[in-house]
Amino acid sequence: MSSRTPDRRRRAPTTAEQRGRPASWPASVLLAALLLAGCAGRTDSAATWGGQWPDGATLRGAVVDSARDPRTWVPLAGAAALAVTDLDDDLADWAADERPVFGADAADWSDDLRSAAKAAWLVSALTAPSPDLRAKAGGLLAGGAALALEDTVTDGIKAAAGRRRPDGSDDESFSSGHAGSAAAATTLALANLDHHHLPRWADGALRVGLHGLAAGTAWARVEAEKHYPTDVLAGYAVGRFVAGVVQRAFIAPAAPALTLRFDPAPGGAALTLVYLPQRRP
Repeated sequence: MSSRTPDRRRRAPTTAEQRGRPASWPASVLLAALLLAGCAGRTDSAATWGGQWPDGATLRGAVVDSARDPRTWVPLAGAAALAVTDLDDDLADWAADERPVFGADAADWSDDLRSAAKAAWLVSALTAPSPDLRAKAGGLLAGGAALALEDTVTDGIKAAAGRRRPDGSDDESFSSGHAGSAAAATTLALANLDHHHLPRWADGALRVGLHGLAAGTAWARVEAEKHYPTDVLAGYAVGRFVAGVVQRAFIAPAAPALTLRFDPAPGGAALTLVYLPQRRP
């Protein structure tokens, strides 16, 4: 993992970048509204969302499953591949010079997208059907603890690594806290969606949006010259792993749902029994 001397000779921002880009908070509002709209029209099932206290086997299984999750180890493998080549520096230089997605406001975008990811988790948790207030409080406590634990783990990694940021501002480049927080929040939110049993269009749109929030947060940090690509890939993996363990161990899984669907058919109608299986977070 290289720590090059930062090259501060960046190109001047274009006229479009000087004008800035719209704030990203409307995306958070839209995402929350879409979730609430989908929840209002969902086919309800057994209310199971909430906190639980795992036994030793469940906790060990959560750790193993989270480590084996491709969304944990694939980013780590990518970071390792970049670290042994010059691509890490080259990509960081190109992103900071060109800023093809977020422009001059990349740092602000990273803050807004991370906040949107956390808001999405909170909305998805508050609207998930729970058996009682105690279960709801337990689930919220577990999710909040996951986000706090991710911050603590990342702070420890930063202190141990001591990698200088591309802009030279400090020695806390590895790993990315923004990427880790967004990954943890969206991991929790994606698992919460399983409890809503939304219409397919709403479920798909929300899942794409949540993945976009995590990816956008990470890439914005690279364009803002706050992190190398290896930093955000490792940060994403940390957030995914920590939240995955907490989700699997301390939050009750969604129960499979059976629903009846009525569809018009030539000469009559069809009544279909639909099975909605539990997804992995």
